[in-house]
Amino acid sequence: MDTSVLAPFVDTIYSTLYENVLSCLSMATIAFDLCLEFEQESFFRSTLAAERIRQLAKAAGEGQIKFELDDEMHSEALRIASEKAASLAKEADTYIERTVSRLLAVLDRDGFQTRVDNLTRQSIVLLWTAFETFNRDLLRAILNARPDLYRRLEKDQDFRKEIRSIDIERIAERGFDLSNCLGDIIFSSRDLSNAKSIERIYLPLYPEAKMLHCALSSKRLYFLGKVRNLIVHTGGVVDSEFLKVTDYNGSTGDRLKFHTVEFQEFCEEVLSTSEQVCNAVKVDFTRHP
Repeated sequence: MDTSVLAPFVDTIYSTLYENVLSCLSMATIAFDLCLEFEQESFFRSTLAAERIRQLAKAAGEGQIKFELDDEMHSEALRIASEKAASLAKEADTYIERTVSRLLAVLDRDGFQTRVDNLTRQSIVLLWTAFETFNRDLLRAILNARPDLYRRLEKDQDFRKEIRSIDIERIAERGFDLSNCLGDIIFSSRDLSNAKSIERIYLPLYPEAKMLHCALSSKRLYFLGKVRNLIVHTGGVVDSEFLKVTDYNGSTGDRLKFHTVEFQEFCEEVLSTSEQVCNAVKVDFTRHP
């Protein structure tokens, strides 16, 4: 890949991540969204029914006894109900209060809270998958465009050990020409399932990017990676090893539970860290074209 087109390509990769994170957030909040939609629909239907009755009462007051609405009366009832629903929609707090009340009532039902917790846990897995894919795609693009950056990576002892395990057949498939596919060779199957494995790659690549180093070493990002792995391998059941390496406030045998606000914080952490990654890449390519 020509280095001149890498900057917009970086933006494209980040945009894909952003859309994926929004999708994860939508999935995690689906219970609230469904209740909100139900509350809006319920309000509109009850308001429309009341307005239909008022139209019949109005006609009776004018000496017209009717058992069904004509087209004009129906249109007027629909107009008034739509205006009232639109007016209430502008009062966000009112709708939120009604929705939360309904959601709390639903959560008391057997099994519903469990399903919501399962949904949140799977959203966390998808969130980390989106983050992992972002880094893999970006690193492949970087090394494909700048294979000379391999010199920075090989300074890391662990990286040098891992690079020796690359199958020679993969190189042979490309005619032993790595000038524009080194990233594919190295990162197509590299483990990026935790924050430390990702940090170990970016630190030697961008040693001067202090803000990136800070973002990659954050406790929340580290915790998110550990949570993802626990969900994937134990279904979110806390074990002694998880408690040893995290600050999670729970006991062995508990099943991980997170509020929507906590999941939103995970999403923000992923996006802010990814922004720092993109900034470091662009700055480096500007300084070393």
